[in-house]
Amino acid sequence: MLSTEDCYINEEMLSKTVFDVRALDQRDETIMALGLIMKGETDFCSSPFVTKSGEQIPVETLIKLGLWNGESRFFAVSKDISQIKLSEEKFSAAFQSNSAIMVILNCSEEQVIDVNDAFVSQLGYSRQEAIGKIIVDLDILQDSSLHSRIVEAIMNNSEISEHDIVIQTKIK
Repeated sequence: MLSTEDCYINEEMLSKTVFDVRALDQRDETIMALGLIMKGETDFCSSPFVTKSGEQIPVETLIKLGLWNGESRFFAVSKDISQIKLSEEKFSAAFQSNSAIMVILNCSEEQVIDVNDAFVSQLGYSRQEAIGKIIVDLDILQDSSLHSRIVEAIMNNSEISEHDIVIQTKIK
């Protein structure tokens, strides 16, 4: 939580540019994002805010170009995503360290987004071999008909339970 010493007061903010309150090490990213916004190609910037004391705060910023008193101006709304980042880090740590074989899929395309360390060590695939592949192409389910039933249940938000799944290791 920020202390009052970390926060700018309104009068201080009026004299700041976007670069004064964004992370210096991400200045190029900020410049690129502003250029894309001016071209109408994006309305998003993800470079962190910097407090008065120098602490970086991860934010998502929506930016629109508009007019204020007849002059072109940027209008921005930023959201602190510190808690989201913390949750993502906790999930990632739990996912990777879990002893159960786990896969994150894009269900509509059945494409592997990520696999955990147990998948790699127990099935013999490298992470690079699995990520981006269509799950059936990995040929890890011994009963191929089970695959379509599981996908159908996921797509219909149905419960998946009481399935014995036999998984095959990578054929060498």
